[in-house]
Amino acid sequence: GGKIFSKKYVENFIKNAAEIVRNKLGTPSLLVNCAGVAGANATVANTDPNEWRRVININLTGTFLCCRELVSGMVNNNWFTQYLSDIVDVKVYRPKVHETTALGAAFMAGLKIGVYKSLEDISKKWKIDKSYYPKMKSKHRKELLKGWSQAIRKTLTH
Repeated sequence: GGKIFSKKYVENFIKNAAEIVRNKLGTPSLLVNCAGVAGANATVANTDPNEWRRVININLTGTFLCCRELVSGMVNNNWFTQYLSDIVDVKVYRPKVHETTALGAAFMAGLKIGVYKSLEDISKKWKIDKSYYPKMKSKHRKELLKGWSQAIRKTLTH
């Protein structure tokens, strides 16, 4: 078996690792969450609920902690946000309030208790900090996406 670490140890480990990355490489422009554990190889009917909880906790908590440490820097990164607009070929609006999940929950609660009369009423409260528009030439975008697809395909076949 593997070692068991306390929640605080794991949180501090991720926080320290994120700080090392920022100090050595700058603010990350991309965060990929694809690591985790699979747990016991068994059918659903034969999977111990405690094993299931262990696997879910490791995979989801790890993803959450990494995102918590790194995503806010990405949201504030003008280069990253412009590149996102370019590569996806859509307008990107960075809101004044970056914690839009929490803000959305607050808006929905306000709607439920009558603070806001409608979704339109809420939409008037949402403010844009900065707008990004695609600037990349279509040919260049297609070349980049083709290279990305080839890299993913090679990764999956090895």
